[in-house]
Amino acid sequence: MTTQLYSSLTAPSVNWRLLKSASQPTRVGILSPGYNMARVSYIIPSESHQYTTLKRVPFHRLERRGSFLDNTALFLNPSVDLVHTFNMLPVNGPRFVTSFELEMPRYLESAKLWQYRFGNRLMASDRCRGLLALSQIAGKLLKQQFCSLGMDEVARKIRVFRGAVLPSASPEYEKTVPSSGPIKLLFVGGQAFRKGLIPTFKAVERLRHGGIEVELTVVSTLAPDEYVTTSYLESTIEDWRRTLTETDWVTYHPALPNLVVRQLMRQHALLVFPSYDESLGWTVVEAGMEGTATIGTRMFAFPEMIDDGKTGRLIPLPLSEQSRWRGLDLDEDSREQARLADDLLIEQGLVKAIEKVALDRALIHQWGQAAYRKMRSTYSPTVASQALSSIYAEALKDT
Repeated sequence: MTTQLYSSLTAPSVNWRLLKSASQPTRVGILSPGYNMARVSYIIPSESHQYTTLKRVPFHRLERRGSFLDNTALFLNPSVDLVHTFNMLPVNGPRFVTSFELEMPRYLESAKLWQYRFGNRLMASDRCRGLLALSQIAGKLLKQQFCSLGMDEVARKIRVFRGAVLPSASPEYEKTVPSSGPIKLLFVGGQAFRKGLIPTFKAVERLRHGGIEVELTVVSTLAPDEYVTTSYLESTIEDWRRTLTETDWVTYHPALPNLVVRQLMRQHALLVFPSYDESLGWTVVEAGMEGTATIGTRMFAFPEMIDDGKTGRLIPLPLSEQSRWRGLDLDEDSREQARLADDLLIEQGLVKAIEKVALDRALIHQWGQAAYRKMRSTYSPTVASQALSSIYAEALKDT
């Protein structure tokens, strides 16, 4: 209920033990301790609040399509002061705040109009005390949505709370990248094709043909995605798995523990993460925590995490009005054509950025130090805990 909840989130440099304060801490009900990953937490321990895992009526197990039931919770006896959910709106219980990554209410696939109206009523109710966006862009877009619906009272509940990422065992900036030899790039991501593996591979190949010594480490299950590279069949994925395994300048790992990946981040010059679509991009945050800069695409929340030319580089990508890749709004055939064209844009952007680093390797450390400072000041558990305590205190005020 308390310390056991965070047993999977501990790191040698962080004390995640909940402390008892002189006054009674706020009792906050939750369903899960993290962002479906042990390394990332959007609920942070503090002496001012105490977490309790709630039980829900399992109606969501009946759902066959979409996520209306999954993201609409009915709790059993929630004897807490406040509920904090993620992408989820509780039907009953006390006041609540909800963290979200993209849209709210988050009902995927074929959601009905009445379901959206139901979710909107929950957010407009007095029980809803905060809609906490993971990024500025997500908060901005949701505010625009509710203002356009004439629901200014909901728009006023939106604020940014970024959450936290555990620092590694190294409390200070530490970079082990040599000043000579190959430039070692790291690519990390399960759905590798959506995250830009193909243009990354081709860019490295092109750089090597041009005489620049570059090596690539890939950590990925090569899992297919369902909305960017929908044409990729299992045979295509197997071909790429074979290519990565057999290419002498590639080191391929299907999967590694997070602590090992964090160590690899410290040992590589740059993280290459030219993704087509991310709700945030936690890998960029983790790399920065390890003093490693990122070359990514200029889409959605990446410009908030990567200061172009200071903590890494951003590659322009054609975007929609929602600041997401243009191909997401196209039919499957048109989306495939757009992706092939934009793969080339990404490849060219990567080549240009890495050529610059090859000419001035001091950028590896300059960008890495700046990324380290940015991420430690933005996503540290201490900063997040203080912000969250303030959010909870505000949510419990009578209006």
